[in-house]
Amino acid sequence: MAHITTILRVLMAAAAVAMLTSLLLAGAEVSPAEAQGMPNCDITCGNMSVPYPFGMGLARCYWPGFNLTCNRTSNPPRLLLGDGTLQKVDSNGEGKLGGGLMTNGPFTISYNQLILVGCNVQATLKNGNVTMSGCSSVCKNGDGLAQARSTLEAGTQCSGNGCCQSDIVFNPEVAGMLSNNTSYDVQLKWFGWNRSADQASPAHVFVTSYDWFSSTAIFHELLRTDAPESADAIQVPIWLRWEVVGHGAECSNVCKSKHSNCIKGKRGYTCSCKHGYQGNPYITDGCKGPILMSAKREDTRSATKPMETLPFPVAVPVPSQEIKSEGSHQRPKMNIEMFLPQLKKGAKRFQQLTTYDKPTGRNCSTSCGDVHLPYPFGIGSADCYWPGFSLTCDRSQQPAKPLLVLRGMEDSYHVTKISLQNNTVHVLRTNGIMPIPSVPSGLYMLGNYSEAPYSLSTSNELILSGCNFQATLTGDGVEDFISGCASFCPSNASDTYVETAVEHRGRYCYGMGCCQAHISLSSSGLPTKLNFQNLNKYSDHKATSQHPYMLIAEEGWFDQQRLSINMVVQEEFETNKVQVPQVLHWEVMQGLPRPADVKAHPGCSSEVARKLCKSKNSNCKRGSRGYLCQCMDGSNKPGSNPYLANGCKG
Repeated sequence: MAHITTILRVLMAAAAVAMLTSLLLAGAEVSPAEAQGMPNCDITCGNMSVPYPFGMGLARCYWPGFNLTCNRTSNPPRLLLGDGTLQKVDSNGEGKLGGGLMTNGPFTISYNQLILVGCNVQATLKNGNVTMSGCSSVCKNGDGLAQARSTLEAGTQCSGNGCCQSDIVFNPEVAGMLSNNTSYDVQLKWFGWNRSADQASPAHVFVTSYDWFSSTAIFHELLRTDAPESADAIQVPIWLRWEVVGHGAECSNVCKSKHSNCIKGKRGYTCSCKHGYQGNPYITDGCKGPILMSAKREDTRSATKPMETLPFPVAVPVPSQEIKSEGSHQRPKMNIEMFLPQLKKGAKRFQQLTTYDKPTGRNCSTSCGDVHLPYPFGIGSADCYWPGFSLTCDRSQQPAKPLLVLRGMEDSYHVTKISLQNNTVHVLRTNGIMPIPSVPSGLYMLGNYSEAPYSLSTSNELILSGCNFQATLTGDGVEDFISGCASFCPSNASDTYVETAVEHRGRYCYGMGCCQAHISLSSSGLPTKLNFQNLNKYSDHKATSQHPYMLIAEEGWFDQQRLSINMVVQEEFETNKVQVPQVLHWEVMQGLPRPADVKAHPGCSSEVARKLCKSKNSNCKRGSRGYLCQCMDGSNKPGSNPYLANGCKG
């Protein structure tokens, strides 16, 4: 079946409206004296301060392109880009914010998310010929809105079931191919076999800042089917990047303060106060100081963290030498007087760990190699662990490795970490990569692990690499959708298209040659079924140089370039040499009454709490399938264990 394709032009200025500027100037709520606008210019709008180069009113109050409008008819007043006029949006979704994101203006779109709601549809976000992001939303019953609402109400992210989400990431390798980043093209492809049913649930595409769509009020409003269509009914926040551009935009003209640094960007310049100074570098004598640096400043060794006191968070890259000067000083040599007390403290803490976590059985080992095994986990006789949490210790390895073996599973999990606080087990799986067979489609039974106390944690993601394939992961229940995505390739893809597509995107994939999707917490345990569909029944994936494959891995682990190159040169049977990290969620099930409806009975019965949570300073909580215990606040120091008598320590 041929794909049905729709091209939409999305002008992001139409989505910005009022909430945009408050995001743009987040952190800039300083006093009027510190804001330092131009003389005799209004620099406040409600509780927001407007520092130069931004300004309101007369043209001399702002640098060209940085004019804002204060809408004082709203309560509280709101700052708007330009004149704030939203013109008519046509049937193709085209709109324009007057005086907003002009192609030669100072603003470009920064890091945001792509959100897609719909059934059996893929959205690809492009800038010119460069793919910026993409994701696929699949449905089993043809009601994308209902499935998206159910997914979000369950507290999980869009995982491909009725809705999907994907980061929009700038790739420096294709910088020369990008047009001015003030708008995106969105390409929609419907890949389901029942096109009429999928059209009954129209696709909705959003480009927005992170975590905005996860708000209950937001997605309920967006997924309403009875609301009248209105272009400005809901304000969608997005992040923008800005630089001073245009005639006269040179360092000497832009960075007016003598204690300022000038930073050259892709199209213009930005300024910052030198180390030890703060204020407005765009104003004469605007950087005040020297000042004592606050001890509360965030550690800036990570380039992903913003600087706490930066008054102009413009999302511009900070030069490496500045990052180093703020957070990468060499550590002073530690003298022996400092070291010995810390060593004694560490030894005492280790003794506490081994004391708190010891189960009641005799000769029970609480470690295997360098991995600590707190109760309810254990090794040895049945009184060393709670039923279902038995582990084995492979001492043929150096160091020894704890193994988790599930009944009916051919291979085992290598346990690397157990958390009582987060109810997770970190594991490595040697057969975690599944090659996609050459058959057009197929349903694969993964096993029945309904009695096991484990399920896939939401800290994992599903990865599918290949051309024109869809993968759907489900649990034991009829509507137990866990994850799914679809990966596409152009019809004229070369033999090395998948390899090239993956390599150019570094660590992430966006639906072209590779896709990824979040994992939803299953109500029935580990996945039991995997459904592959070849979305182009006339294609042969063996025509490409890379074997298509699917895997589930801990979020953030997937290094596409390294893994894809290895997969290209390997035969299919060698994929079991790659160790894939996964995170399992666990709850105590065996030996306890089956939980009633969680909404009607959100807590634990006194019988369960007394039997399971042995420490007097612990709480019993309901899970999706069983129960878990947590130490109370103030009694949860490292090494505490609510499953043991007097295990919670303050």
